[in-house]
Amino acid sequence: EAVVLALVALIDPRPDLFAQLHNPGFFAPIGVFILGGIIAAGLALRAAIPGREPARIELVLIALLAPLAVAAVFLVPGTAVPPFWQFIRAGSWCLGCTLALAAIPWLALFWAVERGAPFMLNTEGALIGAAAFSFAFAASRLGCPIDNRLHILVWHVLPVFVATLLSIRAGAAWLQRERASRIASPPRFHAL
Repeated sequence: EAVVLALVALIDPRPDLFAQLHNPGFFAPIGVFILGGIIAAGLALRAAIPGREPARIELVLIALLAPLAVAAVFLVPGTAVPPFWQFIRAGSWCLGCTLALAAIPWLALFWAVERGAPFMLNTEGALIGAAAFSFAFAASRLGCPIDNRLHILVWHVLPVFVATLLSIRAGAAWLQRERASRIASPPRFHAL
């Protein structure tokens, strides 16, 4: 995920990226989402170890980052909302970028968690989705030149929450299927 952030910052940054890094209104939401992504990824990987599932307080604390992230978006100075079709066109591009940037970390985290012994499938699906899409938010904001609050909320923040909810179902289905296939065909040991 750090590689994805670095690639976006180096290959296709917004024109004023380095000037914006000194702007708390720009950097605060990105920082909150990166922090949430790191914590969610760590909890998801740790949860794949039997007996190391996240405690309820850890899940509550990470859930509290969601309103903090939304509040951080309101630090962005308000700009005029563009015409409807321009709003949709620009937003669709940002949504596509967010989905593309989240795909590899999402799949990699599912693969890594599946290698363990996941027990809390819905929780792990949510943590994986939150981790991957939080980093995708940060990466897409590094490349998006639009600083309109409505644009950020609709096309950058909302996809994180929707994708995390969808990841709960996908996580339960994928991890359950992998667990069932592992039980059905245990690994064979060969004699030397």
